Amino acid sequence: MTVTYSRKRYVRVCLGCDLLFDSQRGDQLTCSAACRVRVHRNGRARRWFGDVLRAGIPKEEIDLAFSLEVKALRLLRPDLADRVRAERGFTAEQWRGDLWRAYWDVVIEAVEADQALLVEDAA
Repeated sequence: MTVTYSRKRYVRVCLGCDLLFDSQRGDQLTCSAACRVRVHRNGRARRWFGDVLRAGIPKEEIDLAFSLEVKALRLLRPDLADRVRAERGFTAEQWRGDLWRAYWDVVIEAVEADQALLVEDAA
């Protein structure tokens, strides 16, 4: 099943709180302004870049936003994460739609569970 969408959407793990979020911006690292301030104040992004540089990865190849997207992929679709690691030709454009669907499956499941709890409380 192929899903097409008109706007690009990114599913990532927030650098501030480690929760999943979605964004239209390709460079967004946090889910909220509060998390953005938290990351800035505690230096988490700076430490991440330092760790990556110490690992010997060239500075021009570092993309924190993409790594947060891959982290979301490992959480939501570990089978695809393994495939991305194994197949160098398997691009982000090929797995972003699957990641988006998996994210919304989790969101819908959470909303339905919440509604079920509300019905039980009302009864």
